[in-house]
Amino acid sequence: MSHPLLPDLSENTDDELNKKLQDVTKKYYSTHNPNLRSQLMMVMTDIQFILASRLAKRQIEPSEEMKELDNLIDIK
Repeated sequence: MSHPLLPDLSENTDDELNKKLQDVTKKYYSTHNPNLRSQLMMVMTDIQFILASRLAKRQIEPSEEMKELDNLIDIK
C-alpha cells in the first residue's frame, strides 16, 4: 500500500531516493510515536519498492555487449 500523501518519486534519481530513504529511516528510529512510525514505514516501503523495481529492470535488460554477442551466433 502506498502512502497517499507521497509525491511521485519516479522522477527522482537513485541517489536522491537513497538520500530520502536514509532521511526517513533516521526519522523512523528517532520517534517513539507508533502512528508516525507506521506512516514512515509506508514511505520507506514505497521508496524501497521503486529502487528494487529499477534494479530488477536493469538486470533484465540485456547490455549492449550481450546484444552484440547475440548477433554473432547464427543457429539454423
